[in-house]
Amino acid sequence: MEGYNGNRFYRYVGDGSGDVIIESENDTYGGNPVTLQGVFGGRQETGDVENRTIIIGDATHAPNIREAYGGKTANGSANNNTLTFQNGRITGAYSIYGGTCLTGSADHNTVTITGNAKTDGQVFGGSCGSSASWNSVNIEGSAEVGGNVWGGSSEHRGSVAEHNTVTISGGSVKGDVIGGASGGNGKATHNTVTISGGSVGKNVIGGQTTDSYGKAINNTVRISGTPTLSSATLYGGRWDGFFCNDISTGNTLEILNSGISVAGVENFEKLAFTLPATITKGGTMLTASGSVVFPASATISVMVAGTQVPALNAGDEITLIEAAPLAITPTLTPATAASYFTVDKDSTGKKLIATALTDLAALPAHAVYGSTPQGGEVTCDQPKVTEGIGATTCTATASAIAAAGATFDPDSMTVSSGTGTLINCRENTCTLTGVTSEVTVTATFTLNEYSVSDATPTGAGGTMDCPSAKVTYFDTPTCTAQPDTGYIFTGATATYANGSNANISCDTDTKKCTLTGVLDDVTVTGVFSPPAPPTPQPPQPQPQQPRQPYVISNTPTMGELGLLLSGLALAGAAAPALRQRERKARKHD
Repeated sequence: MEGYNGNRFYRYVGDGSGDVIIESENDTYGGNPVTLQGVFGGRQETGDVENRTIIIGDATHAPNIREAYGGKTANGSANNNTLTFQNGRITGAYSIYGGTCLTGSADHNTVTITGNAKTDGQVFGGSCGSSASWNSVNIEGSAEVGGNVWGGSSEHRGSVAEHNTVTISGGSVKGDVIGGASGGNGKATHNTVTISGGSVGKNVIGGQTTDSYGKAINNTVRISGTPTLSSATLYGGRWDGFFCNDISTGNTLEILNSGISVAGVENFEKLAFTLPATITKGGTMLTASGSVVFPASATISVMVAGTQVPALNAGDEITLIEAAPLAITPTLTPATAASYFTVDKDSTGKKLIATALTDLAALPAHAVYGSTPQGGEVTCDQPKVTEGIGATTCTATASAIAAAGATFDPDSMTVSSGTGTLINCRENTCTLTGVTSEVTVTATFTLNEYSVSDATPTGAGGTMDCPSAKVTYFDTPTCTAQPDTGYIFTGATATYANGSNANISCDTDTKKCTLTGVLDDVTVTGVFSPPAPPTPQPPQPQPQQPRQPYVISNTPTMGELGLLLSGLALAGAAAPALRQRERKARKHD
C-alpha cells in the first residue's frame, strides 16, 4: 500500500492476479493513523492495464485513502477495470478512477460508490486523452461525493467520449454530473445520465465538449423518482469554451414523474414526459426556478407507462413545465397526436400545458410483442399499452451465445408489424409509443466477421482449402484438405489469433474439417504424411524336388569305358618297374 502520514510511505499495487480488497489500514506512526496515498488494482508506466478489480472497505472497517484506481497507466490503455468503494473516506481532489491513462483509451470501466463511502474529490468512470467510452459510474446508498462525477472524460483535441452512463439512485453529489466530456473538436455523444434518487448540487449534463467545433449530441438525461435537484440545471449538451458546433441535436430529456424541481433546462431537442398514474387535473411535472430554453426544432411527447392511465378527462389540463421564463415553441410528435392531447404555452408564457382531448380511461389497449431475430432478442417491459399515449421501453439484447460477437445499432430497431412509433433510441433501447394496433418490435444484430485461413507450412505434404470470404460469429465453416502426390491427410488443428485452440473435427475419408462456433480469426493447420510402406510378409516354404535314383548298369557307358581303359594303361606302364624291384629283393635274400 502507498500511504503517508508525514513521515512514512506505504504502497499497495495489485498485480491483477485476483481481486484487490482493502478492508482497513490500522497501521499507525507516532500514534497517528496512516492515510494511504493511493491504491491501485493495477499500475504501470508503459503498457495496458486491463481487467483489474479493486474493492475498498466493508461494513466494519473504514480506510483513509488519498486516491484509488481500478487501473492506471501512462502510455497504454486502461480498459475493463472495476472499482467498488463500499466504506471509508477518500480525501484527494481527484479521487477515484475506474481506469485512467495519458494516451490510448480508458473504455469499459466501472465505478460503484455505495454504502457509507465518502470522497472529497471527483469520480471518473474512465479518463484518458484519446477515448473514454462505454464507462459507467453508479452512486448508491448513503454515499457522498464532494466533487464532480464523470462517466467518461477524454481531454485531447479530437477525442471521443461516447456511450458512458452515470446512474444515481441514492447518496449525494455536490458538484456536476457529466455523462461524457470530450476535448476540442471532439465528440461527446450517446451518453446517459439517469437520476432516480439522491441529490445533485450543481449541473446535470448529458454531454460536454470544449471549443473548436466540438459536438455534444444524442445524449440523454432521465429523471424519475423523487431526487433533490432544485439547485441543478439540466443540460442535454454544454460547451466549455468559445465556440461549439452542436450541443442540441438529438439530446433528450425524459421526465418520468411529477413534482420534480430543477434550476433550469437547456439544449434538449426532445422532451419526453411520461405521466404517472397518480397525476391529476392541474398537476405539474417539472418546475424550474430559472429559465427553460429549447431550440426551435424541439419536439414534445406525452405518454403513460403501458396502461397506467391517469384519471384525466377531455378538457383536463396538466402543466408539463413551469419556468420563468419559458423559451420554447412546441412541436407535436406522433405520440401527442391531436386526438389525445394538445400542447402549448399558456397566456403568461411561463407554462407548457398539455390538454386531454378525450377521456383517457376510455382508450383501448393493444398488445406489444418483442421478436427473436438472429443473434438476440427484443423484449418490451409492458405487455400492453394504451392506444396513442401508452409507452413501453423495448430492449435489444444479444443472445448468450452471441453476446461477445454481435454488434447492435439502436437505429436498427423497427416496428415489424402493426402501428407504432419508436422514439428516444439510445444504446440498446427505444421507447415505443403512438400505438394504434397490436405491435411487434424487432431489431437487427450484425454478427462480427472473422477470417479462416490455412497455416500449413510449405513442404508439409499438402494444403487446406478454407472459405475465401469471412465467416460470421459462431459460424461452422468447413475446410477441405488437398494432399500432395504421395501423401495422405491425417487430421488438422485450429488456433485463434490470441493463441487459444479452436474446436475442429475432421473426416480423413472425405478430407473435410469443420470448425465449431468460430469466435475470432482462426488459422487451420493440416497434418499430412506419406503412405505407410506395405507390411512385410514372412518367407513361404519352398516345395522340395524329388531326388534322382543312382542307377548301376551292367553295360559300361562310354565314360565308364574310358576310365577303365585309362586305368589299365597306367597299370601296364607300372608293371616292369614293379617286377624289377621284386628281382632285386630276391637277389638280396
